Amino acid sequence: MVARLDVGVRAMRTALKIAIVVVALAAVAWSATFLYWHVRIARALRTMDQEPISPDLQGALDVLDDAGCRAIPYLVGALDPKRNTSFLTLATTHLASLSAASGDPRVRLQRGYEQRQEWRIEKQDPPAERQKKCDLIRAWWAEDGGRFHQAWRVWSSNCAP
Repeated sequence: MVARLDVGVRAMRTALKIAIVVVALAAVAWSATFLYWHVRIARALRTMDQEPISPDLQGALDVLDDAGCRAIPYLVGALDPKRNTSFLTLATTHLASLSAASGDPRVRLQRGYEQRQEWRIEKQDPPAERQKKCDLIRAWWAEDGGRFHQAWRVWSSNCAP
């Protein structure tokens, strides 16, 4: 009887050790994925913000395209009406495209066009208009952001509904 209990306890300990290893590996994989995208997106935003325009700009935009919805919180967080206009134009245009990234292709095109018209910051926009557009995007993110990206889903570039 004691031998049976001892075998059962050993089996439970082995199962517990395996479960701990599996959870630890999952945590490491998630953390590595998060850090990978964090570094790539942050570097892309720094490249976009360079004056004069960096020769690596297309590479930075490609990274944001690859990142998909993972880039949205970074782009929204980087919106500051005092930043250079080229950066704000690129960021708001990209946000408009990402916000329209799901559903029927024709609907996406129309929605993306409408968002660009409403959100895009242009060089000629006065400071008050820039502030208004940044606030409008932040309000959209606060209200609908969870539909477009869940921070815990770092493995997916397509979080949209």
